[in-house]
Amino acid sequence: MSSSLLESVVPEGRTLPVFPYAALGVIELAGSPGVTARKLAEAAKLDGALASRVLEMANSAYFYSGRFPIQTVERACVQLGLSRLVDVLTTTTIERFFRAFVSVKREIRGLFWRRAVTTAIACRMLCEKESERLGTLGYALGLLENVGQLVLMQFRPEETRRVRSAVEAGAPLLESEHEVYGFDHTSVSAELFRTWGFPEELIQAADTHHDKDGSTLAHAGELAECYAACYLLRTPIPTYASWTLATPVPDDFVRDGDFDRDMQALLHRALEQLRIRA
Repeated sequence: MSSSLLESVVPEGRTLPVFPYAALGVIELAGSPGVTARKLAEAAKLDGALASRVLEMANSAYFYSGRFPIQTVERACVQLGLSRLVDVLTTTTIERFFRAFVSVKREIRGLFWRRAVTTAIACRMLCEKESERLGTLGYALGLLENVGQLVLMQFRPEETRRVRSAVEAGAPLLESEHEVYGFDHTSVSAELFRTWGFPEELIQAADTHHDKDGSTLAHAGELAECYAACYLLRTPIPTYASWTLATPVPDDFVRDGDFDRDMQALLHRALEQLRIRA
């Protein structure tokens, strides 16, 4: 797929929301060897809203119990620790990006955002078993692997309604997308990653996270999506648009059976730490 794919999705005279420069810097830094919390602090200080968020999180009850508040971004970054700092920085910047999809109903954007953060947390947990670096890439992948769906909702709403009707009638999502659009949302996500200058590892994972022969990162992305669906489908208020899930979760996996209770507890705690309501 090339940039012509994005040109075919976005009508003439309209433009894609601008991806935040700060998020690109964080993802690039976090995936590089030898990165430290202090290096990330320099990136955070370039964005006033980002620096404020870091200070807010570092002073929260989850991370700090001192008598006097933390007042510098450098100390706040050290207090949060590297992996949590990456999560806070990436989540804060990309949340603004999601809000820019103004043609998508606010409720749907909210559903997608909760799914994205929950998937990101689960993907980090799965990937960091191999390495901290892969965990960082996993978090970014989880946040953005389905961004192609938002783009299609924003710029191809009529076709998206046809896809939704087909899926709700029992057709597989990716198959329905190919029939309606001529491609699926994973191709759009991958092309966006390429346009933004993401590492090739992330581009390929976005493109193949529903393929059986994908990489470790890609497989983690799909499994994390299932964990996120399970967690969100268990919440008292429906918070998950199940028709957007490419790999349907079996009923027994959601109800009891195979869903890891430890993962459920960890997701709940991590979402609370990031102050994201499921």
